[in-house]
Amino acid sequence: MRIHLFAAHREQFGTTIELPVCATVAELAGALATHFPNARPPWCVCRIAVDREFGTPETPIPAGAELAVIPPVSGG
Repeated sequence: MRIHLFAAHREQFGTTIELPVCATVAELAGALATHFPNARPPWCVCRIAVDREFGTPETPIPAGAELAVIPPVSGG
């Protein structure tokens, strides 16, 4: 599974990381927290998009899905 990272996570871990296929967004978030426990900002404050739509913890991740981890942003 290829995951696109942005902002501080991109600086810490590169543009993408490889993880095994997970069944749901919640499982993916747990895997990120396990593999990269010192991420700043922490994974729990990020949104995960599956095929360009924000997912909920129950959102399934189909094979070949495009995933993006979006850190908190501010703007005006």
